[in-house]
Amino acid sequence: MRNQAFLLAACAAVVIGCGGGGGGGHRSTTSSTTGTPASGMTVNLDPSFGRVEVDYLTGPGRAFGDTYLEITRQTISDGGTPLQRESLSPLALRLSGYQTLTARINVPFTLTSGGRQDSRNFTQLDFDPNRVLVEDSSGGLKDGDALPDTLPVTLDSRIRAFPGRTTIVQLRVSSASFIVDPVTGAYSFDTDEFKEQNYQTSGIDPEAENKLGSRLSDFVRFSLKNVPVDERPDLRVGYDDADIVPNGAQYVYFSGDNTALSNNAAGSGSVFQEVGNVFTDVALGKWSEGTTAGFKGTYDLRDILPPDISGTQQIVSIYGNFNDYNTVLTGGGTFEMVMFPNSGETYTFEGDDSTLLRGKLGDVVAFVRTGTNITKMYFGAVDLGKGTFELFPIKGLGADPADPDIQAARITGTVANYVNASGGVTTNLPSIRKFAFTFDAGTTLPTGFVNTGTVTVFRK
Repeated sequence: MRNQAFLLAACAAVVIGCGGGGGGGHRSTTSSTTGTPASGMTVNLDPSFGRVEVDYLTGPGRAFGDTYLEITRQTISDGGTPLQRESLSPLALRLSGYQTLTARINVPFTLTSGGRQDSRNFTQLDFDPNRVLVEDSSGGLKDGDALPDTLPVTLDSRIRAFPGRTTIVQLRVSSASFIVDPVTGAYSFDTDEFKEQNYQTSGIDPEAENKLGSRLSDFVRFSLKNVPVDERPDLRVGYDDADIVPNGAQYVYFSGDNTALSNNAAGSGSVFQEVGNVFTDVALGKWSEGTTAGFKGTYDLRDILPPDISGTQQIVSIYGNFNDYNTVLTGGGTFEMVMFPNSGETYTFEGDDSTLLRGKLGDVVAFVRTGTNITKMYFGAVDLGKGTFELFPIKGLGADPADPDIQAARITGTVANYVNASGGVTTNLPSIRKFAFTFDAGTTLPTGFVNTGTVTVFRK
């Protein structure tokens, strides 16, 4: 899954027992019944709802007589009452043209006597077009024949929604699955081909295999402008190895599912590089600032348009948003550590043999700051099951896992004292909101780091 990222490659080599001091330890603690972490930072998210965005990706080609499927209803289900958004502004999915169209669903997290859910996993999504449209000679759309009786179709899914967060689902729709007979004009829908286009076939979370997957698409942005230039990550501005700007990253982004880097240029000169994209190995796009819907800015990731043999034309495949860290995380001191939940809600490896790898660690970031200005940053992973963590200089994000300088700078420690939103001790990993960290004895810490403290989980 994170083939381009330094993070998981390093963690897999260390935490699964490949040697190295401290981080590969095998503490069996999942919680302590004594001691409460200090307050740490405050997470500022609206806990009453989350949002699921279904991105319909269509293509290929474009010609007179193209067939469209119109969508006006989107339904997802987690085994209870389905969430259905009726009367969407009609989405006309051009089966032979490249488009990205989005249907949004708000997911409620109602407060009850038992508290709010930590997250909701939706196990089904309905692909439910309501009619066929055909482009006429004047460019307008007219009704086609009736839909095939194989529609609608329900997809087995793993769509995780979190309070105050945004989750994106990519759904590929094209003439490879909705087929128009060139002679008779009759319609057919190939359900198996549709699932083949959209189901995940691999990944470190087995629950998402052979299902429609999702990812958190809202990032938290950290500025590296006050970090020394030689400590900043390299930035990829193109798909060739020559398109790498040494120490070119001026912002770093974390969501829990993915990490990203960007430059400081606005508009057409902006570059947004996702590191370890869950859908593709390398993902590049653009970013921009401009406060909308409570977010500081937006980004997109782009694919090369297949018919363009020059490889210069691109089409957006994913949209998303970001906020600066000091707006969604407030309070705290001059040194802080933050963990980001992931869509799998898995925060430990289940075995010490890499062939048994069936878990995903929690992303963690540590930083030193003056006011809100970050002057030093490390990133890494925490294994809540084994009670261990490891950190690397932020310069290593996206770098070669075998880089000896980055490996030499690795620091490790242990975690314990897991507490929930009410401040009570918990052994349920998705319920953790705070926990204590301690760096391993003998560790030489970077300037500004403290030996013990609190990790804040970016979860409301």
